[in-house]
Amino acid sequence: IILNTCFLLLEHYDQPDYWRDMLVVVNYIFVGIFTLEAVLKIFVLGPRQYWQDHWNRFDFLVVAVSLFVLPFDGPGTSGFRMLRILRMFRLIKRYRGLKVVFTTLFLALPSLVNIFVLVLLVMFIFGVAGVRWFGKIPVDTTPGLTHNANFSNLYYALILLYTISTTDTWGDVMEGCAYGAEGTWIAIPYFIIYMLLVNCFLR
Repeated sequence: IILNTCFLLLEHYDQPDYWRDMLVVVNYIFVGIFTLEAVLKIFVLGPRQYWQDHWNRFDFLVVAVSLFVLPFDGPGTSGFRMLRILRMFRLIKRYRGLKVVFTTLFLALPSLVNIFVLVLLVMFIFGVAGVRWFGKIPVDTTPGLTHNANFSNLYYALILLYTISTTDTWGDVMEGCAYGAEGTWIAIPYFIIYMLLVNCFLR
């Protein structure tokens, strides 16, 4: 699996024909090995016992995707070839530490979805309020605001709020909305409260 991952890393832009042909042959070899492994495990364990193991299901999915991608292994099919990356996830079941991390992340997904929805709700509320309070602030003369990230409408306001949630230039945006043309003092508590809330959830 590690060797297959290393060969996946060898593909690069504008590679010569002989290099691409070599990688295609190596890919066929690895697909054959993985397919043979899956067939032998099904034969030894039996279809029912094999299918009861979730990791065996994942291995079977990887093999099925690899076989599906083979006919598309040519120029202009990089989108399909990217599905080979799934093979790297086979390493997870081989190492206990990775398996524990992956299982923990999988079990935490429902909670992460709830946090994501909550962050979106906070951004929506502050976006609506931002359009109401800062919608008339000129874009060209205000630091931090651009034609694609401003408070002229809700769409652009959400883009701006997403950008500053990474703490990128949020101080400039706050200063421009507070002290620039058409600015208002309410920008200071607005941005401070927003940054505290969002970073409390994201960090």
